[in-house]
Amino acid sequence: MSKEFTKIQPRHGERMMHCGHLDAKKHHFFKMQGGKAKFCRPDGTWGESEWIIVCDACWRKAGGNPRRVLIRGDSTWKGNDPMVTETEDSGTVHNEPPPDPSNN
Repeated sequence: MSKEFTKIQPRHGERMMHCGHLDAKKHHFFKMQGGKAKFCRPDGTWGESEWIIVCDACWRKAGGNPRRVLIRGDSTWKGNDPMVTETEDSGTVHNEPPPDPSNN
């Protein structure tokens, strides 16, 4: 059974926040609908991203809520080949604006 690619795909040069486990076998991809989330790196610099990439283990630990995922890093997507596929268990929708850490 082949999987279909999602209509929305990461594009070359886009920033990605991730859980730090990029070598895991399965990942969950989320593109925020309400704009970019701001984050602060350990060195004090700020970044923005519309995308969150989470390994399956961190996804389960967060209870299926992308707002509860511990972000451990960010990177830049390379290439424009489709990578993200549709899944059967993608029915949960979290349609909230991303948090702004500078407001805390």
